Amino acid sequence: MRRILEFAARKISDFRFVQGRNNILDCTSVVGLGSIVTGSHFGYLSGCNRNCEIDLAWIGNYTEIASNVRIGPRNHSFSNFTITDFVYMNREHVYGKKGEYVNRIGHDVWIGANAIILTGVEIGNGAVVAAGSIVPKSVPPYAIVGGNPARFIKWRFPKEVQAKLEETQWFLLKKEDVLLRREELERIVGFDRGGFMTHYMD
Repeated sequence: MRRILEFAARKISDFRFVQGRNNILDCTSVVGLGSIVTGSHFGYLSGCNRNCEIDLAWIGNYTEIASNVRIGPRNHSFSNFTITDFVYMNREHVYGKKGEYVNRIGHDVWIGANAIILTGVEIGNGAVVAAGSIVPKSVPPYAIVGGNPARFIKWRFPKEVQAKLEETQWFLLKKEDVLLRREELERIVGFDRGGFMTHYMD
């Protein structure tokens, strides 16, 4: 029992709320140690791991962001006469339109470690961004993308399955209600729980 408590204490110490300001965080949101989150919204059971920098992003429910991810919005303009930013007296190079979210990350999204999501990019529900990707363009729902620049790899589910999942709106439910519908939702996507467990235990 003591070893379990020590392990739990170590895991809890990995997380802190929150360097940054003007955030809206659900009480279930977790932000990893060393992460800086500014002007952003985290939905239900969403979070990021260590050393992320997230600015002016709206993040939906059940979304997981791995370590060292960067999400907008600051950028340098190379179309102006200078790259340096002292000429932007209103900090428009940093924040765009005041009070708006610059990046939107949907529900049930996975963003792998060391990914960079550039300014203005939207990532649809259920999408997956591979580790190390640089994402300059918006990602459609349920797409898996990767690379530099990130390119479409495949759909996470066929289009008809995507439609059925969206119809359920399961990602707007609390986890207790999701668990009550787990078997129904797993049938929709054809998930083989037994096969999954066997794969990871072999």
